[in-house]
Amino acid sequence: MNTWQSLGFLLLGGFAVIGNEPLKPLVVWIPSPNYDDRPAGAVIDTIVIHDTETPGIRSARTIASHFANPRSGVSAHFIIGKGGEIVQCVDEAKRAFHAGPSLFRGRSHVNDFSIGIELVNAQTGRDPFTI
Repeated sequence: MNTWQSLGFLLLGGFAVIGNEPLKPLVVWIPSPNYDDRPAGAVIDTIVIHDTETPGIRSARTIASHFANPRSGVSAHFIIGKGGEIVQCVDEAKRAFHAGPSLFRGRSHVNDFSIGIELVNAQTGRDPFTI
């Protein structure tokens, strides 16, 4: 069982059927070097959804190219673009660098126990989120 199945989530977008396998989202892999191992015994039980705050950028691949730069020091597990495309940058078993110094429900180091998803959005209040 993968992380998405264990959390009971299904991503919207394009799906592929392979034989009798369950439906899986079509995902493009653009790896980021900006990740490391989760602490021993870490349980993934949280999904953090961010917006990219990038006016004029509508492509998940453009954001992924930023995450692919080792000097950026940032990443996320997944990026969802304005057209619904999904790019994966970090394996779910690894710790992506998306939440920074963080606290959620009394727990610090949110990257340790979460999956990070970036939604491409300008965060202007006028840029609709992908449905």
